[in-house]
Amino acid sequence: MLPSEDLFRLIKKLNQTEKRYFKIYASRHIIGKENDYVRLFKAIDRQKKYDEQKIKEQFANELFIKRLPAVKSYLYNLILKSLQEYHANSSVDSQLKGMLHNVEILYEKGLVKECRKMLSKAKKLADKHEKFLPLLEIFRWEMGLMSKESYSNISEKNLEKFIEDELHILERHKNIIEYNLLNSKIYLLYIEDPITRTQDKLQKYQSFINDSLFADENKALSYKAKVYFYHAFGIYALYQKNTEEHYSYTKKLVNLMESHPNQINEYPHNYIAILNNLLISQHDLNKYDELLFTLKKLRSIPEKFPSAKTEDTRIGILQRYYNFLLLLYIRTGKYEEAIKQIPEINTWLEGYRKKIEKKHEMALYFSITIVYFSINDYSNSLKWLNK
Repeated sequence: MLPSEDLFRLIKKLNQTEKRYFKIYASRHIIGKENDYVRLFKAIDRQKKYDEQKIKEQFANELFIKRLPAVKSYLYNLILKSLQEYHANSSVDSQLKGMLHNVEILYEKGLVKECRKMLSKAKKLADKHEKFLPLLEIFRWEMGLMSKESYSNISEKNLEKFIEDELHILERHKNIIEYNLLNSKIYLLYIEDPITRTQDKLQKYQSFINDSLFADENKALSYKAKVYFYHAFGIYALYQKNTEEHYSYTKKLVNLMESHPNQINEYPHNYIAILNNLLISQHDLNKYDELLFTLKKLRSIPEKFPSAKTEDTRIGILQRYYNFLLLLYIRTGKYEEAIKQIPEINTWLEGYRKKIEKKHEMALYFSITIVYFSINDYSNSLKWLNK
């Protein structure tokens, strides 16, 4: 049966909107009084730490408590189903999955014309976002429809063009896999030990970087393949402690992403991570005007990209924004500007302390400590140091 902590952790990860949606979704299964699953959901949600004994005591007179393991397992899956429905159109992948499911339904009903319309719509969406696996699934359905209609009104030339297009999609998908493998090998080598520099390790890096795929960025046949291309060279530059080179490849990566806003909206956290890397390079190279410009980009992400409006994403953005802003003011000696930011930062910390990553929280405390110390305000400096 499902471990108790799994259900508790899942419930605690839901935001308030998702919780409300689940209660509505679960209530569809019963008419009248609140159902057992919603009551159990609420009871677990109220707990700070999961305590199954308290749950058993609270529902001691209820029949469902005798089969609690099965009820918890069902509740877990019910929550996942409600999340699937709630987020049905939240990503291109989920939209395509729904459209292809509709294609299957239409096909089973013998509605071939409607089936083709749905496939055409899905194909345009998948092609726009370079979703190659769904594209291959669409090709499979299209071929199935041709076969069903005994290839009527299909010329040999059209059939060859169809197969040629499918093979091209396969080639581009294979290209992504190859670049992903090389990029992952380089990244794995770096995180295993980013400090030690030996001839043997350098040769390993060079064996990857000298691969024919890295000889020319035009060999990267898609957006995602190009992301891996630039990222791999950026990691190699980090290993070599070549900050200028790392800055150059990171900036190219940012420019690539910004030329594909639909990809940023689909994967905002990737864009945030790369902007973070660019901020590090700009800070290390004393490119303070550029750093301030990048910070403005970072903070404006939720306004530009709807998928980045979630609370977790906003927290991830602001914890980076505030830290780099204070570092900028400290490095440039603009302590009065930093002081002006502290009330806003403190209000934000008080409101989201439980959700802010500890390393970012500690970094903010340390930076504020330095700011006050630098203007000889030792009382406030000590207060923030002791936090």
